[in-house]
Amino acid sequence: MFRAQMTNSGDSWCLYVVLLGVEHWPQRVWPSGHGVPTLVERAQALADMGFEIAPAEWWSWGEYGADPVDPAGHAALYASVQVIRVSLVASR
Repeated sequence: MFRAQMTNSGDSWCLYVVLLGVEHWPQRVWPSGHGVPTLVERAQALADMGFEIAPAEWWSWGEYGADPVDPAGHAALYASVQVIRVSLVASR
């Protein structure tokens, strides 16, 4: 299994799959002002990258202070979920 993560830079959302030993992780960036990508949009982006959410897994959300020195500042949001390669799904 692999972990997909989605982060918000303040303007846009980026979904990527963490892969060890590769220089560039597969990713999908939604344009500034798009809003939070829907479950369908996230699933399609994962499928386009060759992955899908693992059985019985759900997105987990969290936040952290974008500026650790200023706790009243902007919060950065992130989400993550376990994913599997689509080729593994076909062999189940």
